Amino acid sequence: MKVERKLALALLGTSPSIVDILKIMVDSGHDSEVCLAGIKLLKDKGYGPEDFWKLIEISGNKESVFKPCAAYLDLSTKRNTKILNLLKKTGYHWSIAIPAAAALKIDELSEKEIIEFMDKACREEVYTACCPFIDLEKKTEAEIWALLAELHFNWLAKYWIAPYLKSPENLLELAKKANSDSDDDKRVRLTCFQALGVAGKTDDELIQFVKDSGYNSYFCQEAIKFFKLDKYVIWLVSIANYNQPICEAAIERLDDEELIMLIVEKTTYSRTICQSALPKLKSEDNIMAIWAKCRFEQKIGHLAISSIPLQDKTEDELADLIKKYEFGQETRISTACQPFLALDKKSDDEMIDFLAKTDYNNGACRLFLPILKLTEKTEEEIFRLLKKSRLHENVGKVLIDYITSEENILKIAKENYHTTDFWIESFRSVLSSKNDEELMLILKDFHYEKKICVMVIQLIKETGNIISIIENSGYNEEVARIGLNLLNKKEGHKLNVHLIAE
Repeated sequence: MKVERKLALALLGTSPSIVDILKIMVDSGHDSEVCLAGIKLLKDKGYGPEDFWKLIEISGNKESVFKPCAAYLDLSTKRNTKILNLLKKTGYHWSIAIPAAAALKIDELSEKEIIEFMDKACREEVYTACCPFIDLEKKTEAEIWALLAELHFNWLAKYWIAPYLKSPENLLELAKKANSDSDDDKRVRLTCFQALGVAGKTDDELIQFVKDSGYNSYFCQEAIKFFKLDKYVIWLVSIANYNQPICEAAIERLDDEELIMLIVEKTTYSRTICQSALPKLKSEDNIMAIWAKCRFEQKIGHLAISSIPLQDKTEDELADLIKKYEFGQETRISTACQPFLALDKKSDDEMIDFLAKTDYNNGACRLFLPILKLTEKTEEEIFRLLKKSRLHENVGKVLIDYITSEENILKIAKENYHTTDFWIESFRSVLSSKNDEELMLILKDFHYEKKICVMVIQLIKETGNIISIIENSGYNEEVARIGLNLLNKKEGHKLNVHLIAE
């Protein structure tokens, strides 16, 4: 019966004998965690390199056994045949291959045995040990290519052999086979491209080069760096259907902002393309056009701000930037501009005048108005600030929390009830303290405006007043619905919906 992992580990924790450790490992079905713990215990109990060698054989060369045993083997005492046999039985697993590479007398191996080792155990340690024993300089181009095929064009073989290739056909083919974004494949491609002299080719030769590659993306990225004429850069970007890496390479090559922006627009303001484009742009309009399209991308915002010489701008120019490009609740441009505005030196009136230049931008109002130390001002000073802004909603959103007197709240509501909403909660608080008579007077004063009716009718107690509000609202649907619900809740009173005018 197989022992479950938890029980096996618990049994190993009781300091069993060597015989018991081996039995627990077998009974667990050579579970990987159990074998790892058991082999550590065996080492502590005096197991040596030969014991671990035998344990691997007894287990049937199971990975769960040989992998942890490998650290305790001394392969330097073994003959090549023994080591090679162990490699084969363990599938050239890296845990055995790495110490084997250090222990093997490679100069005594045949080239076939060396190549097999390199092919089966594709590890840097193996290649470092084996490569000096294969003299590539004495091989023909055909033999070198055959060797690559024997090694199945693995990543180390491509990297190691690329410098020895000479024929353009083989260099092109190997560059195609280096078809990943790994650093190793990048180095292989670079070696091939340098040997092919891509940097020195004419535009016509570069066009032929990418055609011969079947418009391979990596070939296009390389070729596009060296076109002399911009029109070929755009041609290649277009023929590649605006492939992202090719577009990025094109942007790096181009200096013409119109062409860069063409790529940006054709890729529908792709985040990565915009990030590549911004450092190349000088035109503020282009920079801000990208930011406007990608305003929720923090990195793009940072790049855009850092691309604009804010320190060289006048106050009016900074205000215009905020006006055009600060969106919603955002304060990123305002925050970037703040060090160059000296706002802490402005009076109340000067601050409102500056905010007016930004069209009372929401973000600017939220960020800059608190600079005036609003908590230290009287309510009348706050109210005067609001009046100076002509009760602008974005100013009001910030200042309304500092206005508590009923008189001022009613003034604000009376002057602004038809255009803004920032005062509503404060106004609702005032209404909640009023009786029916006072509420009806306020409602009349506001000419039975719909949103005032909606607020007031919910506070009215008398049936007659509720009906009066419904009538005076012009039988507004929302007001009537609220009123009918209130009337129908009153004991002994039912009002049919036909009261609402057709």
